[in-house]
Amino acid sequence: MKDYNLQVNKPKKEMTIYRYVKLLEQGGLVVQAGRRVEMERTATEILYSRTGKIFYNVDLSKEYWETESSKRIIEMMSEVLNLYPKFKISSDDCLRDLITEIYSKINLEVAEVLKESSEKLPDLFADKTYGEISKMTHILQLFILLSNPEIYEAEWKKCFLE
Repeated sequence: MKDYNLQVNKPKKEMTIYRYVKLLEQGGLVVQAGRRVEMERTATEILYSRTGKIFYNVDLSKEYWETESSKRIIEMMSEVLNLYPKFKISSDDCLRDLITEIYSKINLEVAEVLKESSEKLPDLFADKTYGEISKMTHILQLFILLSNPEIYEAEWKKCFLE
């Protein structure tokens, strides 16, 4: 009963999904696109629309790689890579540094490609699903990585034992 009493005293907007929509709006991910009026009702519904077909998140910052979740991922990745005879990881810290270096540079490159092509992308992505766009983005990351070995060579040599 205590929780209910706390909720009843809050304004209605704080108790609905609109608090999350407002955060999305403040972040520039959605905008108000109109209102829906139903006959015989006094309230109107606010309609929202996304501001882009795709949102490319480039924030896999160094802080992320200090979280417990990322540490588990690095440990698992290290164990899996060590199963493959060509990969002998010198340390988990080294692997984390390598991944951080690669992700930060590759993601910035992809973001730049998408930004430079922003006028062409709506037509290109118009009939594509999120899954298709996501796969395309991952392949773009791979091609950028393969075409720019200087991005990771130094860290790679430190991290993998010969």
